[in-house]
Amino acid sequence: MVIFYKYEVNTSNLDLAVKIQNTIFPLEDGKQNYIEGITRDLYRKEMINFIVCDNGVPIGVVGLYSYNEYPFDAWLNSDFNEIYVEN
Repeated sequence: MVIFYKYEVNTSNLDLAVKIQNTIFPLEDGKQNYIEGITRDLYRKEMINFIVCDNGVPIGVVGLYSYNEYPFDAWLNSDFNEIYVEN
């Protein structure tokens, strides 16, 4: 049986979230976006990111965000890798 878990990205697992994202997109750096989600940056209306695990193994990052200037819209981002990332 496959069990999926999700953990909100926070200061204690920020490096893991960045490592997962860099494994999938090696030329991009989402660290600042994750930090803005943690600190609740005022530019965005909402922003939350989660590390997703399969049986305790991190496999991706998913996030939901919206902007103040688009109050009725929201975006979903997801970075998933077929290769498991070691903690």
